[in-house]
Amino acid sequence: MNTRLLIALGLATCYAAATACTLIPDDDDSADDDDSAGDDDDSTGVDCSSAAALTCGSTIAGTTVGGTNQATTWTCTDFDTTGPEAFYSFTAAATESVTVRMTPTTEDLDLIVLGANGAACDDGNCVGASQDTGQEEVTFEATAGSTYYFVVDGYEGAADTFDISLACGAPTYRYVAVRSRTATQIDIDNNTPGPDIDAVEIAQAGGTVSATDYFAEDGEWGAADNANADGATALGAPDAFNGDGSCVLSDDASGDARFYSLGGGDSTLGAQGWVIFDFGDVAIADGDTITVYELGPSDCSNVSTVRDDEYEVYIGLGTVDPVTEPISALDGADWLSLGTTGTGGGITSFEVDLN
Repeated sequence: MNTRLLIALGLATCYAAATACTLIPDDDDSADDDDSAGDDDDSTGVDCSSAAALTCGSTIAGTTVGGTNQATTWTCTDFDTTGPEAFYSFTAAATESVTVRMTPTTEDLDLIVLGANGAACDDGNCVGASQDTGQEEVTFEATAGSTYYFVVDGYEGAADTFDISLACGAPTYRYVAVRSRTATQIDIDNNTPGPDIDAVEIAQAGGTVSATDYFAEDGEWGAADNANADGATALGAPDAFNGDGSCVLSDDASGDARFYSLGGGDSTLGAQGWVIFDFGDVAIADGDTITVYELGPSDCSNVSTVRDDEYEVYIGLGTVDPVTEPISALDGADWLSLGTTGTGGGITSFEVDLN
């Protein structure tokens, strides 16, 4: 299914333990459903007064297996949700951004966020929905004191176990990832394939900060004695650029490099490496500028063994585990791409835009 994020009202997010809920039939006026008269209004209330509360920052395991199907569709969804439902509630303590995520184990489950009408989950107050395959996510603005409900429902009868989590407040970004976008490896015997990273810095209101730690893709070069395979050389302030258009590529005659290469170890690997930089307690904010110092002939007039290579830059949430993040995770919800350099590479700055 295609992802659909529908924001109907400035309402907020909700969770709770799975519970059976009773349908309240529609009434025939234009207001929210408020009684048990069965008629043909266009919204369906679901009584979720017994739903257990979920709190900010929590993650719980749930299931729809063995449950009851109460709603075959929702006003803010396009698909057949004939599987059993699980319901979760949340009352917002503050007016702030709220994100609910639901990850099923194997089956196709959908996520619907509803505002409350009294004690009822009111389909007429549909805040948003996510109808993808795999992880579902809805983010919206919560209103202090308001109660919301999350509904986990099964597409075309699906039922499954799942994890559901609630995050409150604006996301905090802590990591910067640089990913090679060099299409192929060129002249590996004479040139360093892939971007050659000397340093990454963040310029913000309080000054400029450098990375304190790194997490890189092991074995990307495929050669244990490669002098360019130590990611620690890309920590701290840039130290390979002389300021006169020339660069220092190594510290001494042994050839120990001052940069980290994202290139592959042989022509079969390509140059698709990546590295994640950790900035510790520094929060990456809107309007910050991230500069990647990549060695190439445009900035290093005295060298011919490096190229200006294409790369993409991302920022990652503080909740990311960089030790276990696979390369594919850079395309996930925890990472925000700031853009690519195109074919030029070199020293490039990216402005952070979180709006």
